Amino acid sequence: MDKQVAWPSAAVAIALLVVIGAVTVAAITKYPVDDALKVWTALTAIVGVITGAFVSYFFTRGTVQQALEQTQKAHAQANSIRQAASLNETALRRIPGHLEPKQWQDLLLHDNLVRAAYESPVCNRSLAAEVVS
Repeated sequence: MDKQVAWPSAAVAIALLVVIGAVTVAAITKYPVDDALKVWTALTAIVGVITGAFVSYFFTRGTVQQALEQTQKAHAQANSIRQAASLNETALRRIPGHLEPKQWQDLLLHDNLVRAAYESPVCNRSLAAEVVS
C-alpha cells in the first residue's frame, strides 16, 4: 500500500470518528438521555454512510492495487509479445531475398503458415489458426 496516500486517508477517517464521538459525548453531557438518544438517532444515517465508506475504501485498496499491478504486467507482456512478433515478421520478410525464386514459390505453395504470413491480415488469422491447430 502506498504510505504517502495511506496516512492522509487514515487521518481523515480518524478525524471523522472524533467528530462523531465529540457530538455524541456533547449530546450525552448536555441533554437528558431521551434527547441524547434522539441526537444519536439523527446521526445513525451519517454514521452508517461513513462506516460504509471506510470499509469500502480501506478494504478494497489492496484489491484495486493488485488489479493495477496485474494490468501493468499484462501491458508489459503484451508489449513484449508485440515486439517479438514484429521481429519475427521482419525476419520472415527477409527470407525471399535469400532463396532462389523457385525455392520461394515452392515454400509458399507447400507451407500454409508461410503462405498465411504473406497473405492479407484478414486471411492470416484464419489460415494461421488452421495451421497451428
